[in-house]
Amino acid sequence: MGTIELLSGMTTPLAMIVVGMVPATFPAREMVDGWRIRAASVTPLLAQIFADVRNTPQIVFVSMNGSSVTVLLITMVLL
Repeated sequence: MGTIELLSGMTTPLAMIVVGMVPATFPAREMVDGWRIRAASVTPLLAQIFADVRNTPQIVFVSMNGSSVTVLLITMVLL
């Protein structure tokens, strides 16, 4: 296995670790506070407009939790 292959195999897991660690530094209430965060998590275009270094982890947090709730609700309806 070459160096390039090793580095390319580590890129995605390391990015996921960083994206997971950053939201952990904010209080939970602050993660979902504000209309911009909620709007940007719903509309990807708005995410590009309103996102900055501080808002990006919040948008990811709200989007992931929204997806979890949606999957749960769909599962309950189908079963």
